[in-house]
Amino acid sequence: MTNSQIAQVVVGFTGFVLSVSAFWLGEYFDWDLTTEIYIALCVAIATILIELVISFRALKESITKLYPSLDFSVNEQKAIYSLISEIIELRTNKSDPFNAVALNSFEKGQEAVRCAAAKNDFEIENMFEANLVAFSLLKPGDECLVLSSVINPDWWHYDQHLIPYKKVNYDQARRGVKIRRVFMLDDEAEFTNMKPIMQEQSENGVEVSWVMKDDLRGLSFFPDFTLIPQHRLAIYTPSIDKLMSCVVTQNRSILSQIRSDFDKICARAKRFEAAV
Repeated sequence: MTNSQIAQVVVGFTGFVLSVSAFWLGEYFDWDLTTEIYIALCVAIATILIELVISFRALKESITKLYPSLDFSVNEQKAIYSLISEIIELRTNKSDPFNAVALNSFEKGQEAVRCAAAKNDFEIENMFEANLVAFSLLKPGDECLVLSSVINPDWWHYDQHLIPYKKVNYDQARRGVKIRRVFMLDDEAEFTNMKPIMQEQSENGVEVSWVMKDDLRGLSFFPDFTLIPQHRLAIYTPSIDKLMSCVVTQNRSILSQIRSDFDKICARAKRFEAAV
């Protein structure tokens, strides 16, 4: 028995009891028969209306389950049906490599959505895009803990994905989101190369630190990650060999591990002091 059916039974029984009680109350308070019938009818009509509301809500839920797209706005429905038409068109010629690559990307996207709906980890090919989406939804007071192994200044200045990600960092920092980023460097030459980047980020409200890889010997950690504690979310790169590919997770054990790793790394890192 569904919740709606249980509610209908309870409302129907209660309405019946109250309708019958109207005549008993009429004798007790010495009402005339017309008043008793009027009150009983009002209770019955109210009961029927409530039953109808419950039935319509149950019907809406059933229809939405059968046709989930009805829960979207008109523009969203148009986009969905347009996408379906385009997929059908691509599938008519799967042997075309161009079409095959596009369909493969779509299927990976489907898998990510299925995993997210089941609260399972899923992979994203571009960690900057994943971080961009996550960062854009943060609110003042939220905290981001980031270990970055992207040490190429040109990427930070010119990469088509890093530019909007960097802008979101600065916008959110100005709004009151606390971003703590640690850059992991190989040597002093990398520190010199990354100094303008660290200066820029520091000037835009990001708390910047840096650490040499040699100073992290003995620690085991993911080479690049973002942890957002308030949303119980982590985006991490499992392997330095595939730096752009990342995993999105809400696994409590992994979140706890990344938080512990970040604290250990910060204990060995140095705070970047921006030049005035």
